[in-house]
Amino acid sequence: MIPLTLRIQNFLSYGTPIQTIDFSHYKLICLSGKNGHGKSALLDAMTWALWGQARKTGNTSKADSGIVKLGQTDVMVIFDFIFNNQSYRVKRVFSTKYGKPKAHLDFGTYNQDTDYFIPLTEKTIRKTQECIDKTLGLTYESFINSSFLRQGQANEFSKKSPKERKEILASILGLDRYEKAKKLALEHARKTGQEKTHLDKLALHIAKECEQNSEIEKKVIIVTESLKQLTNKEKEAHNVHEQLEKEQKTLVQKKQEQKLLLFEQEQKRKEIQKQTDAFKELSRIWRKIHATLIAAPDKETLEKKREQLAKQITDEQIKFKENLTHKEAFLRYKEQEQETVYKLRKKYAVDLQNKTLQLERNKANLKTKEETGRILQQELKALHNENKFSHSAIEELKKTIKPTYLISDTQELQKTFERYKEHYQKWIEQGNWVASELKSLGGKQALSQDTTNPSCPLCEQNLSQARKRFLHKKFEDQHQFLNHRLARLKNLITKTKATLHEQHAALEASKKIDDLLKKQTELSSCIKTKEEHHQALVKELTLITTEHSREAQILKEQTEKIDQLIIKDTAYLEIKTKRETAEKLSKRSVLEQNKLQALEKELSHIDVHLKDWHTLDSEKNMQVERKKQLDMLSTEIKREQKAEQALILKYKQYADLEKELTAHNQKERDYIHHIATITKEKEAILQEKGSLENQQKKLGEQAKLQKECERKAKEQETYYQEYQAIAQALSKDGIQALLIEEALPEIEQEANELLSRLTDNQTHIFIESLRDLKKGGTRETLDINISDSNGIRPYEMFSGGEAFRLDFALRIALSKLLARRAGTSLQTLIIDEGFGSQDEEGLSRIMDVLYKIQDDFEKIIIVSHLSSMKDQFPVHFVVDKQPQGSRVTVKELG
Repeated sequence: MIPLTLRIQNFLSYGTPIQTIDFSHYKLICLSGKNGHGKSALLDAMTWALWGQARKTGNTSKADSGIVKLGQTDVMVIFDFIFNNQSYRVKRVFSTKYGKPKAHLDFGTYNQDTDYFIPLTEKTIRKTQECIDKTLGLTYESFINSSFLRQGQANEFSKKSPKERKEILASILGLDRYEKAKKLALEHARKTGQEKTHLDKLALHIAKECEQNSEIEKKVIIVTESLKQLTNKEKEAHNVHEQLEKEQKTLVQKKQEQKLLLFEQEQKRKEIQKQTDAFKELSRIWRKIHATLIAAPDKETLEKKREQLAKQITDEQIKFKENLTHKEAFLRYKEQEQETVYKLRKKYAVDLQNKTLQLERNKANLKTKEETGRILQQELKALHNENKFSHSAIEELKKTIKPTYLISDTQELQKTFERYKEHYQKWIEQGNWVASELKSLGGKQALSQDTTNPSCPLCEQNLSQARKRFLHKKFEDQHQFLNHRLARLKNLITKTKATLHEQHAALEASKKIDDLLKKQTELSSCIKTKEEHHQALVKELTLITTEHSREAQILKEQTEKIDQLIIKDTAYLEIKTKRETAEKLSKRSVLEQNKLQALEKELSHIDVHLKDWHTLDSEKNMQVERKKQLDMLSTEIKREQKAEQALILKYKQYADLEKELTAHNQKERDYIHHIATITKEKEAILQEKGSLENQQKKLGEQAKLQKECERKAKEQETYYQEYQAIAQALSKDGIQALLIEEALPEIEQEANELLSRLTDNQTHIFIESLRDLKKGGTRETLDINISDSNGIRPYEMFSGGEAFRLDFALRIALSKLLARRAGTSLQTLIIDEGFGSQDEEGLSRIMDVLYKIQDDFEKIIIVSHLSSMKDQFPVHFVVDKQPQGSRVTVKELG
């Protein structure tokens, strides 16, 4: 990891505006300044940006709130660095602006020339941090124990226990991948063990099932014999059935003959009935005509009676005309009576007429008001229904909106929708760009794989095969990264599109709800106005109704007084007497009219009798003919009855046919039941036989499966042992221990080489990976033994300056080891203070070492406030604390 630029805002002593520190042009840098001005804060900003950890407070692992500048609520660090020839950018933000702490982390590749950032940020901060750790291949603990000597923590590695030192060294050597491989091997071993156990149980279960094979063979022999017996019974039953079919044909023929005789009997019966009905009808007519001829009245008597009735009718018609005159007089007097009453009423009731007109007007006004009230009531009902419908519509619309959207108003929903829409369009553009880059990269990959063309697909210069493989690997990595980015963009676009659909539907529903609420307000105002109008109208109707009733009572009383005056008037009394007399005479005309109608009816009856006398003469002649026909019908009926008796005697021959059919049907049913029983038994036996054969087939397959299970169990046992061996080899006592053992001489050599310069060959370090036990044997450890002119002494017995030189040598050795390990190289050494314990000679020796090892690191950053130390560095980053916050200036001393 090679620092390029660091941008910080409100981080510890640094305030606003954003401060930018550029490390890219310098290799050996000294951070200088007074104590407390913010030198170490720059290094803490780097670790906080990368791992979210800086200087700690108490037992807090991530004291984010403690790094915020006093009086501020937001802190931000942007760190650009190079790792494995690729530029990266990390941006970490922490805020307590709204009371609740909120953090944000961005990570991605960065091109300084084009200022283009390709994000690698995951959905959560934890996953983004895992991406950063995976990219660097190093955790915060490993970093501060190797390449970063923190202020006051130079002995961070030396003071740890052997177990902790071993874990840090394993992290630096990248041995965690062996631990992962070991866990994977153990997981495979566990699965193969479970599979072997399952196969063993399955083979045992199959073996128990196969023991039933002999019993099944015995059952098959028994079932086959039973099936043979049932087949013989079935043949015997078929012979019986053939005999029954012959009997059935004979009985069917007899049944048809019986039906034919029954049909002939029915036809004879119908014919006899037809002739009998004709005989009865002809007899009825003969008797009726005979009775009519006997009872017919004398013709002369009828004619005399007719003359008397005609005379009476003439007399009654004269009287009826006179009565019509009396009726006309009655009608005339009645009309005169009504006219007299009208004139008298007009004479006495001029005022009454005015009051009657006023009463009618009030009545009409009352009807108008009532109609208005009814219309108003209907309008109120319609408004209430509309208001209720609006309320229901609002509730229905609310059901379609998610509860999370109901808490926001329309304007907030609109803003949220526009914001999501902007993100959606931005991601669509990024997706299009990534797709185009993938397409372009595909062409480059094709060119890089072309073995016939040795030139570069970009600059067209001739390339070696190794360079072409490097370009091919680089294009593959870029292709994988772009594919990953495109997949994430597609996922984001899909989810955002679904969210946009939901928000659009919620926004439309919210707008409709606003319109309905506005309409409800207008309806409530209108309802209130109409209800007030309706109440006023009801009061007015009550007053009008009361006034109408009072005037009607007064009119009734005056009308009764006028009626009394009219009754006592002389002219009225005279015309009334004449009308009553004419009425009595006209009533008599009704009785005489009834009598006239009765006489006319009797005359009409006599005319009918006279008319019938003309037809009776012809009926006398027809009576003789009817008598002859009756004799012929009687003879024919007797002959047909004899023929019917003959058919009945013949039909009696088939009296026992039904019993024979019943007996035959019973035999048929017995046969059907018998054959059904045989068939059912046969089906059951066939089913049992099939089941037994299937069991035999299944047991054969199970035997094969048993052998396969035993073979697979042996195979899984082999895999299990191999995975166990792999796990043992990958454990901390296996390959990991060998790799650590292999790295220890390198660390010792590098540290002792530095110590020889720092102590004039007086001090050496020995690192032991095994320790002898008192009871015999050894155990794994990582002890540091130090020897000088006084012999071998513990680390705690050395002075501060001596201990710092020891820690310095160890940490430089670890850093150089880390720089040489592929995938975990940081290529930067950072030393924060610690030089105050050294004398002039010690400082000079440390500077000699730093100059010697500067070629092993891309960048070395030293923090010191010692003048003798600072003056030996070509570049100073001077940190000065000002009222608005610390500021950094660069001094190049040459």
